[in-house]
Amino acid sequence: MEPVPDAGMPQSSFLLLPTEVRLKIYAYALSWPNLRQLFAQTYENCQHIELKFLSGLDQESRLRPKSSVAMASILPTRQVTPTCLLINRQITAEALPCLYSQILEINALPPYTQLLGRPMDITSFLCEAALQRAQRVTLYPDFNRDLRGWSKLVELLLDIWCDKNHLLELKVVLDPTIPLQESPSQREEGHRIRGSGLGVIAKLRRFGATILHSD
Repeated sequence: MEPVPDAGMPQSSFLLLPTEVRLKIYAYALSWPNLRQLFAQTYENCQHIELKFLSGLDQESRLRPKSSVAMASILPTRQVTPTCLLINRQITAEALPCLYSQILEINALPPYTQLLGRPMDITSFLCEAALQRAQRVTLYPDFNRDLRGWSKLVELLLDIWCDKNHLLELKVVLDPTIPLQESPSQREEGHRIRGSGLGVIAKLRRFGATILHSD
């Protein structure tokens, strides 16, 4: 049954389309952000602001500690809410499930910047509620490049999802050089497990993730 619009509100011509047509449009119009690009843009913004500190171009900012810089001045301005989610409540209610059903790819780490003195959290880019409502997530952890960073990110995600989640599918795609499970010799040498990411993989597997190698 089609929802009945408010009597006092003019009805959008878009809402006159059949529901199945609107849902297809949402699927084309909405997508999760490209996190790799978003993190890279944020890192560049941080570098630019740090340069202003060091060069004295922003005298007022130099008088404040770096950590006091507002997050809004660091995050890319292109990180905005899709327009179709701002039109009215009915369209938002119809469109959000289409977004949450799409695959969210986490293929990079949030940037570390001297400006904040720590790595940024993924929740600065995607709020906890959005992460909890995501139904299909694929992780691409690069343990060879930054085991510590990926371990912390996975811990944060698991904490968020343990509190609440709508996950239907969680995949973890690893570099072929990373073993999918520990060998008998590695069981005898626990320090190697921590150094190869197998401990993180074990946590993800216990959570129900599907672990596989990239092609």
